[in-house]
Amino acid sequence: MTFDLQSWSRSTTASNAGPSSQGFGGMAVFTYQSATDNLAAIGTANYFAEVVYELSLNDLVYLRGTDGVKSHEVTAIDKAAGTVTTTLVSLGV
Repeated sequence: MTFDLQSWSRSTTASNAGPSSQGFGGMAVFTYQSATDNLAAIGTANYFAEVVYELSLNDLVYLRGTDGVKSHEVTAIDKAAGTVTTTLVSLGV
């Protein structure tokens, strides 16, 4: 279970997406894929700790693991401690 920075990509490019000094901004969207980790491993707390400074609450991460594709939302983040928690989300229609 190892995060691979080369498999991490920001999909949104808008200047109002992601963290802002005023404490607000639009949701940022990221993608991540792993050729070695399944979705359960990728979804564990702090898997994305290496990119904690790129993330904000409510950001969306599209994940591809060895067993499929899912979407997770950043639901807890502590940049000082370097911790990130994501939760599975349903993007139903």
